[in-house]
Amino acid sequence: MTHFAHSVPAGPHFHRLGGPQGNALLRNAKSALRASIKQKELGTSDVAMRAIFGSLTGALAFRVSNWITQRHQNRRDMLAKRMSLSTLLTDLPLR
Repeated sequence: MTHFAHSVPAGPHFHRLGGPQGNALLRNAKSALRASIKQKELGTSDVAMRAIFGSLTGALAFRVSNWITQRHQNRRDMLAKRMSLSTLLTDLPLR
């Protein structure tokens, strides 16, 4: 049975390896497992950060949209008041 240094043997034969070759394979397997776990942890935090920034972006867009709508509504109301005032003044009889 031949095992290569870059591959980890699977199944019940793994515990039969002794000596430096078995120790090296075990270290490689542990290192690969740690790297995989670390990558998954980074992936989880990356997803969480994206969710937080997405939420903040949505809230900001909502606030800006409401501000623009309110601003235009205030302008429209002011223009309507001016127009009604000007029509009221032009309709008054002059003495």
